[in-house]
Amino acid sequence: MEHQNRVSGRNWLQRLKDESWEAELLVSVASIFAIFKAFILLNWLVDYFIDQLVPDQYFYGYMICFLGYLAFGMLGSFFVIHFGLRAYWIGLVGLNSVFPDYSIEDSAYSRIYTEKMSNKLPKLPATIDSLDEICSVIFSAAFTLLLIYLYGGVLSTIYLLLFNVLKDSVPTTVLLIPLFLFLAIYVVMTFWSLLANIKKFKQNNLIQTWYYHIVIWGSKIFYGPLYKYSLQTSMVFGSNFKKKKALVKAVLFMFIFGMALGIFQIFQSNVLYLLRIDRKIDKTRVESNYYHDNNKEADFLLAPEIQTEIVTDNAIKLFIPLFTHETDIMKRTCDLKSLKNNEDADVSREKRWQANLDCFSATLKIRLNKKPVNVAFLKADHPETNQFGLTGFLKLTNTPEGVHNLIITKKVSSELERTWEIPFFYSPK
Repeated sequence: MEHQNRVSGRNWLQRLKDESWEAELLVSVASIFAIFKAFILLNWLVDYFIDQLVPDQYFYGYMICFLGYLAFGMLGSFFVIHFGLRAYWIGLVGLNSVFPDYSIEDSAYSRIYTEKMSNKLPKLPATIDSLDEICSVIFSAAFTLLLIYLYGGVLSTIYLLLFNVLKDSVPTTVLLIPLFLFLAIYVVMTFWSLLANIKKFKQNNLIQTWYYHIVIWGSKIFYGPLYKYSLQTSMVFGSNFKKKKALVKAVLFMFIFGMALGIFQIFQSNVLYLLRIDRKIDKTRVESNYYHDNNKEADFLLAPEIQTEIVTDNAIKLFIPLFTHETDIMKRTCDLKSLKNNEDADVSREKRWQANLDCFSATLKIRLNKKPVNVAFLKADHPETNQFGLTGFLKLTNTPEGVHNLIITKKVSSELERTWEIPFFYSPK
């Protein structure tokens, strides 16, 4: 009976292996759809970091998002390639069931040509087995990468947000302790990995034992509660490296392809703003995002905007986005929290609204062709991006027709100041 159960178990496992390609295709299609949708989530996270983080922390937000784009790029490439190869594998299996091998006697070509070509080309069964191995390896590697990134990305984001919540009540050095510990552990793991894999130390029992313990504890920290499954995949790869070098090389190629996809997605987002916040603005270039006509499908504004490049109205409608970290600094500078609320609730609320507007407006300096102009601002939400900011109007009734330059300076603090120059052509109706 026990023997029959073991045989039955093996038959069930073999049947599962034989039929797993159906589930693989379904999961691949669902994963491809979900991963490319995940790029939208990453774009939102980039904009959230730009809005919430102070510029001193932009680099950390950039690294989280940059690694996210690379990870999802690799995952996307893995599943796209897997889907293509598995579909090709199905075609070869069907072809092999009809034509088991190259036929010399029934060939439409000459015997000499057919023999030479059949000797040159791989046999169908060999190609089918090779593709099946590659598809299975891709599948496991992709999900391992997904587990590692999701844990690391979520943990990093939570840490960064907690840092900002606690930075006013807890010393910065204390808040940075977890980050330094992570870096120290990573350095130790890297150093010990290099040391333990030097040929002369591979038989050293002490070094290899310490290597084992360091990897186990480091994996618990970096891979989270599912660390055993991540290690399982990497160990299967590593322990079979000499036997299946071709498969490992194929996975490395897919990593490179995935990095290319991730980098392409990076240039479709605002993530580089997190890295180049202090770069000088090229005054010889017209930026398309300065004009509302070009921002009708925008998700997030990084700069002020006017209605269009060619202004035919007698006024300019200006919108200046204010990021959350900027308004937080402005409120502290203006000490808005100290406003007394002893008056009637409605009167107090109106005074608070006006105090906010006066505080925000005081950080802005508007010039037309280098001449200061007064603009009466009002608080507003952008109609497309729903961002908070200030909007105002500039009269152009005495402005001559031609090219003009609108200069906007936003000085939030002595360390946080930006200037934009928006060219436009005034052609009154």
